[in-house]
Amino acid sequence: MTSTATVDFTAAVIDLDAGITAAGQLVELNAGANGLTLDGAAITTTGAAEANGGAIDIVSASGSVLINQSLVASGGAETGGNAGQAGGAVTISINGGSGVITFASAADITTSGVAAGGGSTDGGAAGLVTLNTNNAAITLNDTTITAVGGAGASGGAQGAGGAVTLSDAVTLASNTVTITTGATAGATAFRSEEHTSELQSRRNLVCRLLLETKHIPSHSLLSPHTLLSSSLPL
Repeated sequence: MTSTATVDFTAAVIDLDAGITAAGQLVELNAGANGLTLDGAAITTTGAAEANGGAIDIVSASGSVLINQSLVASGGAETGGNAGQAGGAVTISINGGSGVITFASAADITTSGVAAGGGSTDGGAAGLVTLNTNNAAITLNDTTITAVGGAGASGGAQGAGGAVTLSDAVTLASNTVTITTGATAGATAFRSEEHTSELQSRRNLVCRLLLETKHIPSHSLLSPHTLLSSSLPL
């Protein structure tokens, strides 16, 4: 479906067999105890030309959330000499119960800002990415999360990268998971639980994941282990 206004679905169970395109708009999906499945195609809120990306907000009362398609909330193209457009935030939250968040293979998240168009203007900031199951689990499969600020023009600054927060124990189920927030801001935070694992950064450093919330560099390639927290210098 395509919409030029806010998209708001509320139901005990939500099973989307088609994509949603809503340029620059809010897409809000509120599921109940039976959770939500995104099957058919991507949810895209990338802004129209000269417009910021819209937010994607997925909430489940207690049921699991299965994402089989990508979530795209980038800024819209800059067609003049102005500052770049910002990306929208992507949030997936489960408010209670034992529901989990699972991303299928090739289901990615993109919230990047857009490069400035000219002059000494700044690039657009990337949107935040937040996944929270309320103490259950998050599973990523070949997932790429990209929240990079757009490049500045001439003397302009690059837009801030979007912070990526995974608030619960994370399992890297297959191959490589990549999280990129660019060279500006955009910390990546993992919440710890009861195990340890490993993480390799772009500087080829390997860190044991300890039992506390830490931050990792703006671009990280994560190997398929159970990921719980990390600590690497920026």
